[in-house]
Amino acid sequence: MDEQVLQAMKRWPDVPAVYGWLRLDRRGRWMLVDRGRPGFDERLHGEGSPITSPQILDFIGRNYAHEPDGRWFWQNGPQRVYVDLEAAPLVLRVLCSGA
Repeated sequence: MDEQVLQAMKRWPDVPAVYGWLRLDRRGRWMLVDRGRPGFDERLHGEGSPITSPQILDFIGRNYAHEPDGRWFWQNGPQRVYVDLEAAPLVLRVLCSGA
């Protein structure tokens, strides 16, 4: 995580988290869902608009993490932004005795 993000978290420890406006689609594209926009309609605009700025994509990538319970988030300075995942990989673990 970026040092500036870690410092912001220390400086403002009680910033509320946000939900429902950042998505990661099945192709790995970051999507911004602008729920505050006038005329927003979940059926029409719920998938969001692609984030294409290389600087913003790099910043998200450096500050993207998960909690122990499996919730994924982007730490945007002091604010934690939970990500809606369109798809998640299926992980299969095979345990055997080796015999």
